[in-house]
Amino acid sequence: AGYSAYAKILPSGDVSNTVIMSQHRENPALFVMGCDNDGSYYVRSDKKVGDEFVPVYAKTTKRFDEYKYPAQVVGIFASGDSKLKIYVNGTKEGESETFTRSTNRASNTNVLLGSFSAFLETIFLANVDKFA
Repeated sequence: AGYSAYAKILPSGDVSNTVIMSQHRENPALFVMGCDNDGSYYVRSDKKVGDEFVPVYAKTTKRFDEYKYPAQVVGIFASGDSKLKIYVNGTKEGESETFTRSTNRASNTNVLLGSFSAFLETIFLANVDKFA
């Protein structure tokens, strides 16, 4: 099944290396939206290859600070073409390869705003307008 995730990002300093929201307590990552070390927004889901879960990304080519604020970031997994897509301010900025999402733990994984992972140096801190 497909999904979409939306975040409105307001200017708040350096958001590099942050998870904005996710559904990923343990592998497979059902979806993760964030900003990587290079400052690119991304959306991620996992595919299974053999016995391992492999992350698949759609990333923006521009850094977060190159977009007009507030930045409207939308990550989509389109079940029709089986690709991740990322849009910023209504413009498609990146897409992934075609793949099959691994969703075998979807029913017991909550959606998280931000991340409290020991692996991340920065936690996404922000106000939440709406969450549905």
